Amino acid sequence: MRMPQLFLKFSQVATISDKMARQGAALQNYNNELVKSLEELCQRRHNLQNLIDVEEAEKRKLEEEKRRIDERLQVVTTGLEQKLGTKAEYDRVIGEAEGAYMKILESSQILLNAVKLRSDDLKTSGSRNNLKVSSTTPDSGYHQSSNQPDSRP
Repeated sequence: MRMPQLFLKFSQVATISDKMARQGAALQNYNNELVKSLEELCQRRHNLQNLIDVEEAEKRKLEEEKRRIDERLQVVTTGLEQKLGTKAEYDRVIGEAEGAYMKILESSQILLNAVKLRSDDLKTSGSRNNLKVSSTTPDSGYHQSSNQPDSRP
């Protein structure tokens, strides 16, 4: 009977050793590539963080500028509302004054027409004794009458 071989032949040992060496080299390559990939990812993350920092700083700056603009807008809006209120009051007062002025103009025109009419009457009448002076309004104290003596005190 033959005895089982407990020992490997030299060629078998060399083959196993070569195989392990190749696996070790492959493992080392994988490790190197993994380290290189991790370093690259870390660099990308660092670059991205720099971009984030820049944009966050710009965002803070814009938010501050917006806050200042909002405050200024509120001040301008308040002032504008006050000015519009004052303008509306001016419009009201001007409208009332123009209305009153138009009444004065109408009254002045009526008065002018009455004075011209009386003046024309004086020119055509030739005699002052027959003419009575009257006002255009009954409350003036002068009343026109036809050939009746003046009843004024």
